[in-house]
Amino acid sequence: MRRFLGAALAALAVFMARPALGQEPAPKTDAERLADLEKKLADQQKEIDALQKDKAAKKPEEKPGEKPATEDKREDKTEIGWKDGFFIKGKLGGSDYEIRPRARIQLDYRAFPHAAVNDAFNQPVKQDQFLIRRARVGFGGKFNVFTFELDVDPTRNVPTGLPLGDFWFQWNVQDEFKIRFGHYKCPFDLEDFATSDLYLPCVERPMITGSGNQLAPDYLPGVHVTGQVNKMVTYWLGVSNQTDSNAFGTAGTPGAGAAGKAPTNPPPASNISGDPLTSTRIELTIPDSGFYVGGGAIWANRAGLQNGFAMTTPGQFTWMSPIFVRGWDQRYEFDVAFYKGPFFIQGVFAYASQERWRVLDDHSNGTGLVTQGWAITAGFMFAGPPKGVTHPVSEPFKDWQVGSFDIERKKSARNVGAELIVRIEEAQQDDTHGGRRGQGAVPAQPQTRGGADIVRGNDCRAVTFGLNLYPIENVKFMADYVYLRIGDQNRSEKPHDRFANEFLFRAQLEF
Repeated sequence: MRRFLGAALAALAVFMARPALGQEPAPKTDAERLADLEKKLADQQKEIDALQKDKAAKKPEEKPGEKPATEDKREDKTEIGWKDGFFIKGKLGGSDYEIRPRARIQLDYRAFPHAAVNDAFNQPVKQDQFLIRRARVGFGGKFNVFTFELDVDPTRNVPTGLPLGDFWFQWNVQDEFKIRFGHYKCPFDLEDFATSDLYLPCVERPMITGSGNQLAPDYLPGVHVTGQVNKMVTYWLGVSNQTDSNAFGTAGTPGAGAAGKAPTNPPPASNISGDPLTSTRIELTIPDSGFYVGGGAIWANRAGLQNGFAMTTPGQFTWMSPIFVRGWDQRYEFDVAFYKGPFFIQGVFAYASQERWRVLDDHSNGTGLVTQGWAITAGFMFAGPPKGVTHPVSEPFKDWQVGSFDIERKKSARNVGAELIVRIEEAQQDDTHGGRRGQGAVPAQPQTRGGADIVRGNDCRAVTFGLNLYPIENVKFMADYVYLRIGDQNRSEKPHDRFANEFLFRAQLEF
């Protein structure tokens, strides 16, 4: 009986459940589905809030003014690489910094194919020689709004005993106004100031501007302001010592002269003037045209007896010895340059006048001295990589082309390729031939000594043909042939002939 009742109840349960198994659950309405989604979002937001609260509780306490560890790690990151030279840069105390080690060496060989003795003065002329023209080492860079360059050159012989090259510090207040303090070349001309010796088209600069002994000054301590307006006009203006010295010298006795007379030997290289040398330059750049034009001026009052300009050939043969000067020194220069593809041409004209107060043996005045000249240099880079193509320092001559107009000859920058150079130039120095002792004075004969009454002038013309090879951007080989004509045969480089030849070679490495 129990078994029968159990079987009957099971059958009844199966019979009553059959309709429910054959039916689908009723679908949810839109309102029900929306409510489910909102509930899920609320649950997720609660979970996010709980995680953030837990993270905040575990975060270490930061002191006031202290930067997060992640930010310090980002700022302290240092980058080391090579772009236009080796560099190290990063951040220090929230300010950007960059340091660039600098080194250069220029090895020269000069050949003078002529006799060994100039019979006119019985003095040796220039001999074939090998020399270390420059050997500089130092570093430059920037920190925040300040830039600097600190180089020493053991090959320089200066009165201070400190063989400094570029050794200056500059405050870049803004693009239009910067202040430079230190030891550098005074702003004046295109080749000597605006172009580093690393990027010269010829082994030596033009005779009229020179490398510090002619119209363009050498390295001098001073202070200048500079700036650039609309990326077109750049200016420099400032003052420097008249000689490469950090302190004024004493007048002393320039040389051994007769009792009561002015000395006949050149004065020492000491600053015997309390007046500074004032220099200025302005340069106009027309964007995307390759055209540059500039001009410079220098004014200085030489209160003490000093040497004038020593005029030399590209091979550094002196064709006009220094003449004593005293009084106002004025120099003016104008230059123009054009760079287009593989071609460039540049020209310079310079003029200077120097007074000669009380320079004669009887302490009277000599005639003023005038120095002037010009130079035109042109070049064609006939081989090299096209513009925009990389040229790694590890692969010389990579991707070079010959005769392509896509090659770019850069101005005052590293180049890669091979180029031909030609330069024509002239320089002359003479007095003004003006009266200085009044009417009726007996004219003196022109002389060549420093204290001459009337200076026997001289001039020199030169044509230079050059070949430059840049296998990689920081290595350069140069070869120049110079053909000279010196006006005064008695002071010519080649005895008994006013014409002469010079061969100049240079191997240069820098980074």
